[in-house]
Amino acid sequence: MRLVGESRAQIAADAAALAGVIGGESAARRLALMNGAVLCEFVSESIVSVRACMGSMTARAYAREKQVDEVPTLKP
Repeated sequence: MRLVGESRAQIAADAAALAGVIGGESAARRLALMNGAVLCEFVSESIVSVRACMGSMTARAYAREKQVDEVPTLKP
């Protein structure tokens, strides 16, 4: 069951980090809660860094906004 808890905490952290890029700390907190976790840490510089806590499990995630002109996997 520990693996399941760790996975859930990581999913919550990943979602919170992505939300934090778009909507800031309040969006990150909402997404963490929607995934059953609490946002324990939020840092927004050039990269958004979060720590999500879910019971005794914690997970870190990082995200940043990056614009690309083209998607490399769609090149002919």
